[in-house]
Amino acid sequence: VNGGLLTSSSGLAGKLTIGGVTVTGFTGLGLTLSDISLEFNTTGVAVAATVGTTTFDYSAPNRLNFKAIRGTGMASLSVGGVTAEVAGTFTFDRAVETVNGLPSPVIKAAVENGSVSFALGSGASAPSIRATGINGLFLLTGKGAAGSLAVGTITVSNIPGITVNASDVLLQFNTTNDVAQATVGTVSFDYSTPDRLRFFAIRVTGTVTLTAGSIAAEVSGTFGFEKVTLSPAAGATTGTSVITVFVANGATSLSVGSVSVSATGINGAFIADAAGVAGKLTVGSMALTGVSGVTLAVTETRLLINNTKQARSGSAGGTEFNFSDPAQFDFIAVGGTLDLALATPAVTATLSGTFDFQKATVGGATQILVAVNNVRTTLAVGSGGSGIEAIFDNINGLLVVPGGGIAGSLSVGSVSLKLAGSTSIIPGLTFSLTDL
Repeated sequence: VNGGLLTSSSGLAGKLTIGGVTVTGFTGLGLTLSDISLEFNTTGVAVAATVGTTTFDYSAPNRLNFKAIRGTGMASLSVGGVTAEVAGTFTFDRAVETVNGLPSPVIKAAVENGSVSFALGSGASAPSIRATGINGLFLLTGKGAAGSLAVGTITVSNIPGITVNASDVLLQFNTTNDVAQATVGTVSFDYSTPDRLRFFAIRVTGTVTLTAGSIAAEVSGTFGFEKVTLSPAAGATTGTSVITVFVANGATSLSVGSVSVSATGINGAFIADAAGVAGKLTVGSMALTGVSGVTLAVTETRLLINNTKQARSGSAGGTEFNFSDPAQFDFIAVGGTLDLALATPAVTATLSGTFDFQKATVGGATQILVAVNNVRTTLAVGSGGSGIEAIFDNINGLLVVPGGGIAGSLSVGSVSLKLAGSTSIIPGLTFSLTDL
């Protein structure tokens, strides 16, 4: 233990350091602290001194009236089979700082290299939740709060039916509606740009697996959510709130017994405000397996939407969109490449190709567009020498459905009949159509 203290008619200033503190002898409780420091200055003026082996310098503006404590420690508590543990370096700092030209009390709380865990029971097989690599800083003022919290990993283990592995978790926020900047130890944040004066954002990369009997579901990827309240426009009393949601490198699957539906390569971003929502979602591939007689695969699936009735553009999580064409001010479009096969003992049918559907409102009129590209479909009845197969190949077209009818163009490269399951034509029959 080392320390020094100065007293005056204005108050106290000093510093106390403690090498270590250990608490023992209490059932279920363990506490170890090290590198503890307590610093304070209540004089309201600059103070610098060396007392014995202790030196302190409180001449900075935010050190004229403050109290701070910092230490590294580990605490554990075990009650009734439940064990909790918290470790890290923690800092608490209360000071009077100048905010908007006025002295204001400010509280800072920070954690560095922290970890926390909860376990039911003991041993490697005990159900547990654990978070490591925790670094965070929170700032409290009379106008609100601001902060940043990063978590390296979150793991949920040995809980029947659920497994969670998350990494790179980041929580950031500012409710002060003002510039917020702070640094404590190795942790800092700077919310000085207009879109960071009032906002909340969270981002996480991870995998969640749920199982219940023969049912299993899994979701993975990087997910983000952000809400920003912009400053009021001229003449307005409230600011506009904008919500952004994104997913990057996502994947999901659902299995019931031997039947499984999966999707991979999911990327998207959506921005919503009082006017509506705009955004884009793409899925690299989707597949259905395990259903007898059915084969289904969809690739390059895309969803685009803008119902704000105005131009919209944005970027989040690696996905960008730009709806500046008036035809995209109020529209929704979905498309993808399909490969479908249906089979029964008597009938077999296939359908493949690229399909696009779009609904748009332009100049007050709503119309639906349907486009097909490189489509092929077949229908076979029977098999072998007793079966017949009809083939429609290279189908391309565009159909427009306005309010009062339909217009468009559809071309079929070829239509043919042949013996099912072979390249042989039907004996005694010659039939083919091309360039319809």
